[in-house]
Amino acid sequence: MARIPMTLYKVYTQSNSEIVDNLNSLNKPSPSNYLINITGDELNTKSTPDNLLIDITSENFPTGLVPAEVSSKGVLTTKLLEDVNNRMFITINNEVFYVRSQTDFDNEQQKLQNSIKEIFSFYINPSRVTPSYKKIVNEIRTRGGWEIQHWGNSLDEIRVECKTGGMNYKSSIKSDENVLLKTESIMDSYAWKKVVDLRSIYDNDHKLRNQKVKSLIGLTYYDAFYVGYFTDFTGPVAEEERPYIMNFSFTFKSQQTIYLNSKSNILKINNDN
Repeated sequence: MARIPMTLYKVYTQSNSEIVDNLNSLNKPSPSNYLINITGDELNTKSTPDNLLIDITSENFPTGLVPAEVSSKGVLTTKLLEDVNNRMFITINNEVFYVRSQTDFDNEQQKLQNSIKEIFSFYINPSRVTPSYKKIVNEIRTRGGWEIQHWGNSLDEIRVECKTGGMNYKSSIKSDENVLLKTESIMDSYAWKKVVDLRSIYDNDHKLRNQKVKSLIGLTYYDAFYVGYFTDFTGPVAEEERPYIMNFSFTFKSQQTIYLNSKSNILKINNDN
């Protein structure tokens, strides 16, 4: 993983549907169809000339998504509309852009961040991380030929292969206490304790059968924030030629994947929460 750190978070919620709803809110504003940097005063229709107009500039669009009409005019005054769900939006070249107060977004962002807590930071970054993406397809053979049923995307799966740090060292920073004593085992090392901590997180993830979901695990990887659950944990595996370094691995399935700006926002977390 080069120098990109991997960290695990616990995402607390009251229900599984609330997790998904909250995480979806992170994508607002998003590069797809939400404008950014809109103030509450701008959304107060009483402050506009005819209660329906709003001024839009290139600063209200994510980088690279500014319509040519806005770029050429600098400031575009357009009509503010409202859909059946009371969401305000504008249209430019027949493309819909939803409009939301930045203050409203920040408040919702803070509320979600308060429900997320860092629970594990890898001592040594994983040596291999392999995300995999699959389609759900049913293939049925009939007398008339093959019937193919497409059901969309399956859950994203991330395979993480790791190695421990040197298990002949303790966590103490004192130079005369770095190396384990002859009477101590590798299980007294800081690296071993980190593996045990991670395995404990795995053991306690959805430990009880068919219980109401109160939290999921969040996992960072480059530009993505995966939120889901563990499906397996392997190791640590000992090798004769490297008795003080062991390998271990796990598989993680993502119920929700958040990319780019949303992920960078979600990681501005007060870990004292």
